[in-house]
Amino acid sequence: MVKEPSAYNPRYVGSARHAPPIACAWPECDKAGAYRAPRTRDDLRDYVHFCLEHVRAYNAQWNYFQGMSPQEIEAFRSSDITGHRPTWRLGHRHALLHVRLRHADVFGLFGAGAHRAPRAPEEPDPERHRALETLGLSEPLTIEVLKARFKALVKRLHPDVNAGDRRTEDRLRAVINAYRTMLRRRRD
Repeated sequence: MVKEPSAYNPRYVGSARHAPPIACAWPECDKAGAYRAPRTRDDLRDYVHFCLEHVRAYNAQWNYFQGMSPQEIEAFRSSDITGHRPTWRLGHRHALLHVRLRHADVFGLFGAGAHRAPRAPEEPDPERHRALETLGLSEPLTIEVLKARFKALVKRLHPDVNAGDRRTEDRLRAVINAYRTMLRRRRD
């Protein structure tokens, strides 16, 4: 048996659904007001309750922009694009001030006048230098060259190829450690 949906259901005693139905706010209507509609555009969370028939009639005649001038409507629409939050044009004085106060313009996005963070000089990395010597490589280096050199050295130094020679095993360990170091300290 299919039951009609109702706002009052005795199965939910003690819950919010236990509340008796709200009457429709339409004059001379005795149906339950199961549908909400906002009273004004100034407070969209203040509702008036209607039955289905009357909420449709209310929504058909309700105009959010009623009483606003065309300039006010356009200002609202353009402000709605950013969720009604303040914005400024990129490169505009306010944006530059914001960048100076909070962030450094590392990539130069805000023009010549923007504050640019000083770039720290690159310090020599002795561990990276030793790893490069072990692998027989030099700067500039790409990841493709590093991987190719590592594969070639592993094929040449692997114990299966060298009949278990201890010298190649030690050299292979050094190559593997150097490769791991290069991956950790990679600068493409």
